[in-house]
Amino acid sequence: MLNRPHEFIGYVRGALTSEVIREHIRHVCMQIAVYYGFPARLDFLGNALGVIGEDN
Repeated sequence: MLNRPHEFIGYVRGALTSEVIREHIRHVCMQIAVYYGFPARLDFLGNALGVIGEDN
C-alpha cells in the first residue's frame, strides 16, 4: 500500500461505512509503523485523519 494513498483512503472509508470505531483506525495506523516505518505511518495517519474529518 505504499505509494498508493488512494487505496488506503478507500479502505478507511469502507471501515467507517462498516461502523469501525475511529479509535481502531488510529491504532491500525500506529501498528503500520512496525511494518512500514515511522515516516510511512505519518502518511497513513494523515490520510486516515483526513477521511475521519470528512466523516464528521
